[in-house]
Amino acid sequence: MVFEVIWKILLLKMKRILWLAIIIVSIGLVCLQISCNSTKQKQEVKFYYYPKTNVYFDVVKKDYIYSLNGGKTWAVINNTIDKEPATLGERVVIYSPVDSIWKQNEVHRKQYDGTLYNIINENNIASVGGIVTEKRAAVYKSNKARVVTNKPAPRRPEKKKTFFQKIFGKNKK
Repeated sequence: MVFEVIWKILLLKMKRILWLAIIIVSIGLVCLQISCNSTKQKQEVKFYYYPKTNVYFDVVKKDYIYSLNGGKTWAVINNTIDKEPATLGERVVIYSPVDSIWKQNEVHRKQYDGTLYNIINENNIASVGGIVTEKRAAVYKSNKARVVTNKPAPRRPEKKKTFFQKIFGKNKK
């Protein structure tokens, strides 16, 4: 009889310990899942894509990313105005794990029926989605644009010094 009482007390304690262990493990798994989801969301960058004009807008950096030569090179210009331009058309929200969203441009054009512009080419003729038009220069009143390419910039050859420049150095006027 004494053994039965001791056995029941031990069983109750073991059940309590087992339930406590299950609760602690469950709380740990929930916390782990929440932390994994929050780091995944932090890594993605939010962009607006305008299919009509094939332009991206980086929401965090407030940069417009565009191409004038059919996607060969991409330029970035900072938005100084908080108002969204109406000429860009409808926007689509895209989340990307990388900052270089333009590398996925072909996929986005197909997915959202985007238009590819080739305004700058060898013949000085603009073509928009297969339609050839006259080339016109655009004038912008904003910050300087910086060009982003996948290729390194070509190096210009240095001018050779003339005989007199080698002897006397630079001319002082």
